[in-house]
Amino acid sequence: MKRIILIIVVLAFAVSCVWASENIEFYENDTLIEYDSVNFTIPHGFGQDKSIVNATTIFFINEKNETINITVGSAMVDGNYTMFGSHMGYLNQTNSTVAFSYVADGKNVTLRGSSQQLLLKVLEG
Repeated sequence: MKRIILIIVVLAFAVSCVWASENIEFYENDTLIEYDSVNFTIPHGFGQDKSIVNATTIFFINEKNETINITVGSAMVDGNYTMFGSHMGYLNQTNSTVAFSYVADGKNVTLRGSSQQLLLKVLEG
């Protein structure tokens, strides 16, 4: 009985993952996007997760479940004021997430992702 329940749970998870990825168009190349008049580069292999709706944030995911969140117009994250790529801003890193906030064209911008390298790619292209 336990084996049947485990198989059902695993199959349900696999189907939900496939369903979610079918609704996302993954970029084949690094792609320049404009969000709220600010430019970002989304690395190849990522796609916008439109199943998450938020007025100030867009969400991207790849097939490894790495995520990128871009928020424009919110409060800055707490962190160390530092140079990150070619931008000055606030860098905050926890065990699983890196966040960087800076000002672009007079707007507060916050990027969140799974690594500094990933966020640098979004910032610098």
